[in-house]
Amino acid sequence: MSSVTPSFRYESIRQQQRATLAEPRVVGQVRLYAVIRRSSQYRYQQRSKNPFEVHFGDYPGGYCVFGNDNQYRIEDLRFYVKLGEHWRAPS
Repeated sequence: MSSVTPSFRYESIRQQQRATLAEPRVVGQVRLYAVIRRSSQYRYQQRSKNPFEVHFGDYPGGYCVFGNDNQYRIEDLRFYVKLGEHWRAPS
């Protein structure tokens, strides 16, 4: 038989939960991918149906996204993240 009262046990669990929530946890890095929109004037540069990895930079003229060995504007791309084997558009 436990000598710990139920209220003490509850408070102990709540403290552990608060401590767990307070600690930032990094599960893994998220990589951003994109495909060129069909409406973009650069749609012919899409080499395959699969999204390509992109990253952002400080590039002139609004072409701040680099990927597919080119620079693009945000409005020219549709973005995705890869979750396991599946692609998902961020909502």
